[in-house]
Amino acid sequence: AGRLTIDVENTPHLVEAAGADPGLIPDSLDGATVDVTVYPAVSQSWQDGIMLNQSPSPSIEYPEEVDTAALGEALLQALGMDSRQARRLARSIDWTSTLLLPIPEGMATFSEVSVDGVDGLALGSMDGSHSALLWQKDGMVYVLSGGQVDALIAVANSLR
Repeated sequence: AGRLTIDVENTPHLVEAAGADPGLIPDSLDGATVDVTVYPAVSQSWQDGIMLNQSPSPSIEYPEEVDTAALGEALLQALGMDSRQARRLARSIDWTSTLLLPIPEGMATFSEVSVDGVDGLALGSMDGSHSALLWQKDGMVYVLSGGQVDALIAVANSLR
């Protein structure tokens, strides 16, 4: 568990330096805290190198005045997503149970995929040698890694 205290004086400089709109962080958030709790995970490994990690979704508590979609939009922009795409994606995420993975641009490819009946994220190494799937369903977070995306989706869809 941890607590993040928002420093509005410095935050806009960081957001702007990352190429995002600093106006997405209102002055009223100065000194506000965000409480984050993550939970233990279990892992399963197979001989073919595929690994599954499963844990309860994290819990994130924001001050009442926080527009979580706008904050998520700023974070997505800071990670390199264009403003239109960041706005669309930020409005589709429940930010009270989702943490961002700060994967630097140029380190991996990613795409939205359907996994086990829900939207998920497929990540791939730039050289194509490693892939992973991430998705949330029924209060749990899943990460499946080790094979090619199509094979991982098939495994994910067969899990019970």
